[in-house]
Amino acid sequence: MEDNICAQDNELLALESILDEHQFKVTGRCGHIKAHPQLPSETITLKVQYDASDVTNCHQISFLPPLTLKFKLPTTYPSETIPEFSLSCVWLTNDQISILSNHLKELWEKSFGSEILYEWYQFLSDETFSSLEINNELSVGKQLCQSHGVAASGETVSSQSDETMHTTTSNDTERRPEILMVLLVYNKMKEEEKFQSSVFTCNICFEGKLGSKCSLFKVCKHVYCKDCLSSYFEILITEGSVKALKCPEEKCTSQALPDQVKQLVNNDLYLRYERLLLQTTLDTMSDIIYCPLSHCQSPVILDQNENLAQCPSCSYAFCVFCKSGYHGVTPCRLTTGEIKKLCEEYRNANPERRAEMEKKYGAKALRTAMEDSESQEWLDKNAKPCPGCGALIEKMDGCNKMTCFKCRAYFCWLCERILPPDNPYKHFSDSRYKCFNKLFEGVDINEEDFYF
Repeated sequence: MEDNICAQDNELLALESILDEHQFKVTGRCGHIKAHPQLPSETITLKVQYDASDVTNCHQISFLPPLTLKFKLPTTYPSETIPEFSLSCVWLTNDQISILSNHLKELWEKSFGSEILYEWYQFLSDETFSSLEINNELSVGKQLCQSHGVAASGETVSSQSDETMHTTTSNDTERRPEILMVLLVYNKMKEEEKFQSSVFTCNICFEGKLGSKCSLFKVCKHVYCKDCLSSYFEILITEGSVKALKCPEEKCTSQALPDQVKQLVNNDLYLRYERLLLQTTLDTMSDIIYCPLSHCQSPVILDQNENLAQCPSCSYAFCVFCKSGYHGVTPCRLTTGEIKKLCEEYRNANPERRAEMEKKYGAKALRTAMEDSESQEWLDKNAKPCPGCGALIEKMDGCNKMTCFKCRAYFCWLCERILPPDNPYKHFSDSRYKCFNKLFEGVDINEEDFYF
């Protein structure tokens, strides 16, 4: 017996020196070992289908929760008897647990009389997938829901019994999303740990930095250091270009997520970012109008069949056409056409007639209407609306590929078609479009601008 106790002490001491505190814990002669099995490839597919009628969903993951091997060392181990053990794992069925348990027993029989715990750990780490004949696909289905390793009931397969215990409970259906969530959350946590401890080269400052000092764009997976990205975001938000908060990589269209922005800028800038993002989004919506009261300016949702709008913030009811207080069936005081006609009349009127009009409508109102009318006429002749958000765009010079200052959309100046963000110039090189080979059509090219 003394020889067994000495052998056990040496074995437990060796395991403590090899494995960290998360992998190995022991109290007296009892403890547990957590083994992270080596995946057959860099990623593995979770195939989720609980019933034959369900649509199969697939998820790619790189990490799986460990197998837990609980053990108790009897006084007759290792000279005579196998350790008492139980094996559990959230992503294995009862049948699979039984197969692994039988393999552990076979290993003991081959090494009878010798310490076995570390050999078991190596087997679970290196040969779990090959022993279970799992390649690159792991099933998350009904059988897994009913297995003791998932049911959180504490049931395990014991070395003292070759029988497999199955328990079907009334809340199997409720556990379905829980099982998948456990696996996905664990994978996300481990991916974050790996990212935090890895070194990345920032493509802005070209310095190598730990992932804990970097920020990752979720869609494109490009990585930049937090210092560079923070400065980049601060400039764009200060300028009001919230739609331009994209990955700095050339030609990359991956948009920064709000959580990512919040981590990189101070609270005041983030509040400005949220406000401008909401404003920009609302400006592109055709069923949104703003309260005409200067102290309010809250967005109001329009009923397309009504000329009445009521502000949800200040309760002001107004006409959607003239923005004056709601006047029912009474015509608006001045329509756009009437204002244009009025401006034309004021422009051609003699001094006496102008004085009469200024007294009736107000001199300031008439001057403002004149300026607005002239501005609108100029815009009608020299600008075009962005096909994405409707903002008026003036073309000063350059080619016919335009970029909207407001929503950052690319569009063709000639046909006003929205262009794909990943390759906007394809429109001018594709013979299917009428703008084929017209990238510089209408552009005055000054030969003095070219140097040879």
